[in-house]
Amino acid sequence: MLGGVGIRLLDKQSPAASLRPDERLGDPWYGAQGPRLLCEACGHAITTNGWARCVQGEHEHSFVNPHGFLFRIGCFQGAPGCAPQGAEVAEYSWFPGYTWQMAQCGGCSVHVGWRFRGGDDGFHGLVLDRLIQEAGNAEGEAEG
Repeated sequence: MLGGVGIRLLDKQSPAASLRPDERLGDPWYGAQGPRLLCEACGHAITTNGWARCVQGEHEHSFVNPHGFLFRIGCFQGAPGCAPQGAEVAEYSWFPGYTWQMAQCGGCSVHVGWRFRGGDDGFHGLVLDRLIQEAGNAEGEAEG
């Protein structure tokens, strides 16, 4: 017993033992590192700095859409705070071989970026000007 809570260890042969803790708990934020990035409009958590990744050799990219709007995006492996919107589209993809889908804030529905998928790979391209960093403690971890 730990703090009055019974803990049962899983046998290594048990099917549940092969699941990651986030799969057992259903927590999309499990394993997130660093401060979260929040929707600037409403403060809803979108992703975390720890999920930043490079695509085509860079984390940050600047693109102009077919309507002439310039977007500075950052690429992130996960963005649990986003809600997909609309169909996946191949035309006008900024990343050859990837389809894209609009990504809205899961809190207020403002457009915060896109979800890109290509084969077995996927990532979010998030508009950096629409995100703010959550205030954290001195170690850089988000306060809970």
